[in-house]
Amino acid sequence: KDSGSDISLFMENFGLSTTQIGDFIGKEVAQTGEASTTMLDDLKKFSYGMSAQTGISAKLIAKDTVSIVSNVERFGNVTVEEAARMSTALKQLGVSYSQLDNMVGAFQGFEGAAQKVGNLSAVFGIHLDAVEMMNLANTDQEAMMHKLRDAFDDSGQSLEDMNIAQKNLLKEQAGFTDVKQMEMFFS
Repeated sequence: KDSGSDISLFMENFGLSTTQIGDFIGKEVAQTGEASTTMLDDLKKFSYGMSAQTGISAKLIAKDTVSIVSNVERFGNVTVEEAARMSTALKQLGVSYSQLDNMVGAFQGFEGAAQKVGNLSAVFGIHLDAVEMMNLANTDQEAMMHKLRDAFDDSGQSLEDMNIAQKNLLKEQAGFTDVKQMEMFFS
């Protein structure tokens, strides 16, 4: 089959640039040594599949999926399926890909994770394990998101009871750059 027309359909249907498609296909070449349509087929299958399950636009799911898969430095070698699940979870939580990228980055190194976890515990009573958060940030970012959210819920904290200074501190310690998205994530 003609992969050139496949690629233009992907660009059209999912609103992806040639650079995004190139980086995405480049990841497959780096992993397998050859270019095939396997990852593009998976992108289509999982984007539309997650869309059917959740009602979230397949185009939105696909865009973040491509970004997550292509960002090997931050997310490692995630599969297209894992990235599509992560992308869908982000949309359900009202969080952008760039916010996830920052959040994961905040916990990837031990020193950063220990500092963030210590501050979250001291200021907000949010109990997390720094080593576990670091490991999840490097291996299972979707689980890391849920772990952070569950720990906030378990702490008994309420965003409604926080002043803007507390919200800004929570935003910084959780690795967010935007208060509104942090509020959506934790509520």
